[in-house]
Amino acid sequence: MTDGQLSLKEDILTSLKDVKGSEETIKYLEAVIKTIPAKDNPTSISDFNYEFSEEGKLCNKDTSKPFHWVNQAHYDALGDVIVKDIQKLMIDKYGLKEIFLPLNKDNVPKNNIFHSLDALECDTLVLLIQGAGAVRAGQWARALCINETLSLGTIFPYLEKCKSLGYGVIVFNPNLNEAPIKEPDVLRSSFLKNEKVLKPRVESQKIEGSENYVKHGEYVWKNFVESAKAKTIGIVAHSRGGDNTVQLLSQFYQDFKKRVAVIAFTDSVHSLSFFNPPKVRKFIREMAKNWVTSDLETGKVVREAHEYDCIRVSAGHTQHEYTSGVAINSVFEFLKTQIENFQTKFKN
Repeated sequence: MTDGQLSLKEDILTSLKDVKGSEETIKYLEAVIKTIPAKDNPTSISDFNYEFSEEGKLCNKDTSKPFHWVNQAHYDALGDVIVKDIQKLMIDKYGLKEIFLPLNKDNVPKNNIFHSLDALECDTLVLLIQGAGAVRAGQWARALCINETLSLGTIFPYLEKCKSLGYGVIVFNPNLNEAPIKEPDVLRSSFLKNEKVLKPRVESQKIEGSENYVKHGEYVWKNFVESAKAKTIGIVAHSRGGDNTVQLLSQFYQDFKKRVAVIAFTDSVHSLSFFNPPKVRKFIREMAKNWVTSDLETGKVVREAHEYDCIRVSAGHTQHEYTSGVAINSVFEFLKTQIENFQTKFKN
């Protein structure tokens, strides 16, 4: 066993004080050690000896135990390959189409978004916009995908709800803004180091049209939402996705006024002030609701709407990353009601 493995073994043993019996401890330790890929540049969760259970829980393939922390390099590498599994399921299980941006350009860095097959033809379209950070299209919170379940950490339940209601879907990917010119090596040795492992600096190139989250939103709106036939649009935006939505509203106000029936924020970090035009503030105040962290029952009012913001209600959880998953039923009650009211209004 290498010095790195010995050091790692000592760390894991320290964190296993609650495990009774030396034989059980050794068995568990061996299973954790097997989550270190046997090769450089792992490409799947199977390389980490993990799999997702039928309930969407990340489990050790040998013990069925949940994820065990090794170090930051290991966690980040696992998080990167989990994205691939999630996006594959979006295509294979949920029938979405993967689109690479910018359109009609070869040999350039790409961003990928997803939409339902009927997204550009449907009557009602829902836009799903995630928050900031390491999350990519299909995820609300990477930590929940690893430590909890896919139902809490991904948009899968939202896709199921939209399909059952006949809504088309477009999934944004606002955090993928650049691509490395050369993919950095993910070395197995970095998973064995006891000290903090720093990611190497790699030369990268900005993705045209997705240079930042604001430009990404504009690109998706101009190239997909504007041309979609939907007469009614709903938006679900988590965390910084709320600011993304406000930016879109400011730029595409006339289209919002004509077609956007409802905005559901989940613990959004958007901010409005007197610098925002009154029409923008009015739209948010009248058409949006924000499910925020709170220990109150889901849907209970936390703060009424006022001049600079919409109503805030409890998401039913005190932690930010859980809000989208926990509040989903309340969110869809609001979406469905507002969409139906909007369609009735314009029919009359």
